[in-house]
Amino acid sequence: MLFAGLAISGCAAPSVLSVDADAIGVTAARAVVVEPPVDTPPAPPRLGPFRRESPILFQPAVAHATIDPVAKAVRSWAVSGDGSTRVEIGCRKGVRLVDRSGGRTIAAAAEHVAIAADGSQTAHERGGRIYRHKPGAAAAPEVLVGSDAVYLEGAAVAFRRGCQWFATADDGEPPALLGESCGTVLRAERGRARLWIAEFDPPSPAGGDGRPRAAIRTLVGLEQGQPPERVELAIEGPMFAPALAADGSIFCATFDREGSDVLECRVRDGVGFERVAKDVFGTPRFADDVRRLVFTVGHANSPPRELHLLDFDHRIVRRLGRVTHRRLSFLPGGEHVVAFDGGRGLIFDLDTGLVTSFGDEHDDWVALGGAGQPGGFFATRLRTRCAELVHVQLPPPDGSSTVAPG
Repeated sequence: MLFAGLAISGCAAPSVLSVDADAIGVTAARAVVVEPPVDTPPAPPRLGPFRRESPILFQPAVAHATIDPVAKAVRSWAVSGDGSTRVEIGCRKGVRLVDRSGGRTIAAAAEHVAIAADGSQTAHERGGRIYRHKPGAAAAPEVLVGSDAVYLEGAAVAFRRGCQWFATADDGEPPALLGESCGTVLRAERGRARLWIAEFDPPSPAGGDGRPRAAIRTLVGLEQGQPPERVELAIEGPMFAPALAADGSIFCATFDREGSDVLECRVRDGVGFERVAKDVFGTPRFADDVRRLVFTVGHANSPPRELHLLDFDHRIVRRLGRVTHRRLSFLPGGEHVVAFDGGRGLIFDLDTGLVTSFGDEHDDWVALGGAGQPGGFFATRLRTRCAELVHVQLPPPDGSSTVAPG
């Protein structure tokens, strides 16, 4: 294109620009004042809204769960993640350490036992001393002055002396101070060597159901090499059954709201609680692998009640079935929900839609412990004045036979 001429006259008045002899009117633009951008503060993190999905239509499993006795009389026990190593406080035979090589007595008595997730160490307490053993090692146990031993990631063990918390992982190394808190251990965070402690207000008198009610003022996170992390919850009114997700990111509790037990949850580092369900019965439980919670809804004196699953990552709530049980738990992996206590227990397989019963109508199941095998776990049931430790193994979906660990 050839320019035949160019003529511009004046700044504010219209001028003429000639292109190929065709006249085009041009007007100078007025100055525009642009306001500086305003930074909108990010919205506080929320858990909901939750979507209610259709219930899973569970079908009874064709084969039955197998129950294999492990120890006849135990008061307390702890088992490694894969189920290969455990430590028991017997009702008559002292403290026993059991692994693939067999079992042996390691102490005459103890008040508490704990085990590392990989089974590389066990600990038992007696008289303000913690004794750490390595299964298979002939060396004398390491002795720590303290109590309330809790295994963190790996072989790191946290314990308290008064209101001071310490941790040690290496033999011969002096314990390192984590921080100070006079509260109660809520959870050892999964995937990170951090311990979460709940600091309560003085407990209020028990309600009509006999449960003591209090309020948690603060969550305290203690981790070696890091300053203590304090999360103020600003809880008002009585509450009970506090629970923290395995990764420490979500806190839930049951509150008394105008005569109804209401389950409320919040992002740990967010602000404010969100209502999840009302007329909640019992103690909601988090999985140890994924951000899932199970709880029951119904009247305390009118079983059966509705069993629900809350999946925080997918923001869904799903009804699983009707149960008469007071205790709930997840098996490792978060794909099996167990409802248990007096009578026959139920195991809901969220992947296959099968429900399997275990035990009989006269059993009184009091505790469960995970084992890494799919559908397998340890459990104790009351037998007169003591408890029997057993291993429960679910049948595979095809109904073929299974072999329980020795």
